[in-house]
Amino acid sequence: MQAVASEFRQQGIAVVEPRPATDIEIGRIHAPEHIMLIRETAGRAVALDPDTFTSPKTFEAAQMAAGAALAAKRGKRSKSSLKGASRQMARSMSESELRKMAKTKRKGKPTRKRKKG
Repeated sequence: MQAVASEFRQQGIAVVEPRPATDIEIGRIHAPEHIMLIRETAGRAVALDPDTFTSPKTFEAAQMAAGAALAAKRGKRSKSSLKGASRQMARSMSESELRKMAKTKRKGKPTRKRKKG
């Protein structure tokens, strides 16, 4: 990641370092149990189920990705600097839609989407 940032800087592109999202921010989307489950995998690779694995840095990477998406939505970071799901959410959802999604009650809902089949 640092090599990519260095290359961007050499090309005159401003690089904004993301900050990690807080537990409160992440908790607007994920159940506390899910946050704890992923946090407990920090520093090691874990198979959560037969087709879902974490790496030693999964929790840290997730915090940084969420922090970057929040910064972009709040105008503190360029939306064009986002990648993947963060970029799609920033493009397709308004601030009020994101707030509404974040306020969704978690009681009785799964902590993560289950695959069909």
